[in-house]
Amino acid sequence: MPSDQINAPLPIAKWCGLLKDGIYVWDKTMIKCFLTDQERQDPVMVGRLLSETTISGRLHPLIFQTSSATDSDTVRLRSLPFLRHMQTDGASGLAHYKSLATEQKRIVAVGVRDLYLAAWRGLLNESDRKLLDSLVSTLDETVVCVHARGMEISFHPSADFKVVKLIESLDDTVGEEWLPYFAQVMDDNTKLFAVFVNPAELSLHNFENVIPLDRWIESKVESSGLVLSLTAARRVQADRGVVTCKLQGSVCGLLKQLASLDLYIAPMNKATRGGERFIFHSARLSKALSHAVRSSDVLGKLSDGIIASSPFEFVNYVFRCNRFAPGDSKFTKHLDTPYYDSSRSHVSKYTLLIYLTGGAGAPALRVQDVAFDEIDEMTCIIFDQSYAHEGRPFDDSDKIFIRSELVFEDKTLAHNSQITSLFSTACYMTGQSVFDQELALYAHECFERANSLHWAIEREAHQPPVYLHKSFKEMEFITNGYDYWFSNAGGAELADCGVITGQPFRSLCSSNVWPYLMPGCNKESEGLFKKKPDSPFVKRTMPGWYYEGDFAEENDALDPCCPFHHFPTFDAWQDGDVKEMYKRSQKYTRKDLVGVPLLILNQELMLNESNITIQGDKIYFVQGPDGKSIPPVNFAACWNGPPPAEFVGVSEEISALRLLIPPITIQRFDQGYHLMLDFFRNDWMVRVDDEYKISIPFFLPQKTSSPAPMTLLG
Repeated sequence: MPSDQINAPLPIAKWCGLLKDGIYVWDKTMIKCFLTDQERQDPVMVGRLLSETTISGRLHPLIFQTSSATDSDTVRLRSLPFLRHMQTDGASGLAHYKSLATEQKRIVAVGVRDLYLAAWRGLLNESDRKLLDSLVSTLDETVVCVHARGMEISFHPSADFKVVKLIESLDDTVGEEWLPYFAQVMDDNTKLFAVFVNPAELSLHNFENVIPLDRWIESKVESSGLVLSLTAARRVQADRGVVTCKLQGSVCGLLKQLASLDLYIAPMNKATRGGERFIFHSARLSKALSHAVRSSDVLGKLSDGIIASSPFEFVNYVFRCNRFAPGDSKFTKHLDTPYYDSSRSHVSKYTLLIYLTGGAGAPALRVQDVAFDEIDEMTCIIFDQSYAHEGRPFDDSDKIFIRSELVFEDKTLAHNSQITSLFSTACYMTGQSVFDQELALYAHECFERANSLHWAIEREAHQPPVYLHKSFKEMEFITNGYDYWFSNAGGAELADCGVITGQPFRSLCSSNVWPYLMPGCNKESEGLFKKKPDSPFVKRTMPGWYYEGDFAEENDALDPCCPFHHFPTFDAWQDGDVKEMYKRSQKYTRKDLVGVPLLILNQELMLNESNITIQGDKIYFVQGPDGKSIPPVNFAACWNGPPPAEFVGVSEEISALRLLIPPITIQRFDQGYHLMLDFFRNDWMVRVDDEYKISIPFFLPQKTSSPAPMTLLG
């Protein structure tokens, strides 16, 4: 702090001060400020933020170490003395908190929010971290809970809202009344806000938090553009597809700035991956790196020209920035989940690591049997994605690197339904591991088995299958995230079962792991259920007359005010009670309404029961005449972006069905139903050609009139 700082007449937040000329200052290494230049120069406004009455999400964390009875509620109720009183005074402190008015509880929650932001940036001591952990389970979760992006979000952590996500342009969603409560964590070029969500509400579409950073990059790049090159490419070992090279260019410094962005979050599967990371999307960086790959001799070094028949397309535009501090747990041995786009026959075949920092480890990285004990800054390591690898932190400094992959076109891929089941189960169990950490290791094994099968390598399961027993109201079912088993003892109908597997009820279901399946061996528990469908769902070929424009929405001119579907049989928006119910709770009310609300892939829909069609062994969720299609699933490590035609099928019974999601495959049994759901369409595997033939010359006993053509060898 400057030496001319004086004691302020009002309480001042930690790391802040008041100069003799009346100007407020703060330590920029501790306090994040997203005020405009004009606002920063307004001492009255800044004074209100730091010591008086104004709540803001653009200057944080503000932690008040002292307070008195004469201080305003805005200071007193979020001060450390008051928060400690809530924790240490037991029933008395809790009763005092519960007696507060709603507006006062919001102020307390702002204090907890800022404690979390300080802890996120490593600014709290052990005592204050324990205080934060205790307070999180105490807060009233209803003081500000806003609906956005298909889920309920809060501005502060709580017992249920405990997963932090970063959302872009939240000010367009929550309105001016609630925006000051949400902490902005990135400048106006990207304008990210930290929000807290209930992990039970996370679905396949919002499971990963992919941050768009193109605008941030554009604001940092000069007019010359983003120019990068790869030099000194070297194959590390003759019999291994592992290549190192150096990344060079005037914007390498920009990549280093990525390391300083305060966006790191511990991953959900932190038990196996260690460290922290954030996932970001940048078409600009992808384009620059793709050009660098093509302009270098990297591709020639990778596999001695073998990949020439599989043309390189681009560097994946989804990147993961990983940070490991000395002493962090290692990233356990694993296979990377490849990128896959079925509509374009695009698949990643090589992992790209760009090290933003240099250091040494024991080893820092091991790919198969190739070990890297020392890695220099701006070193790139590229390796075959069929290789298992693991990493450890650097010994004496932070290890920060970016991961992406090289994407190729490959039209020879086969498909394996076992991958579908394993991959869907892995994603589902990773989400469920928030509630039961023991599921994380099982999810990791499922990922590894699925990723191995992509490369036609089958791994034996070391853990027995895990199934979750769930109940919603009076309907019970068992699931592993791909298979769903329903009993028909309670009169359940197939349409009801199909809606539940569509995941609108995750936050409303109670669940528990079936522990009595765990001790059994794999073969014993695998035999409990029949898993094979009568026939797999295969994407149908589009007819010659098909044109996507035929299905364009006809009511765009009406400027609809909501994302729900509009069906001619029920106009939900003419019913005020229904609108209010949807806005506040999104509860499933099939018993009272013809059109029912449904949440599929984070999209809110109005689904008429007549649009659930059962044909043979499939349940179809059919789009209505004015319906909106569901966007493709975004799994950060597997960005599957098929066009709308991917979800259009034509059959004899229904012409040009437009499906909201891939059909759910069903099997009927005397005791109930077995449903199988695959959102990812990620069942590709390299083709193992058992019938590949090479012509071998031999002498014919006599001349033939039409000899078979010889394939020239050598």
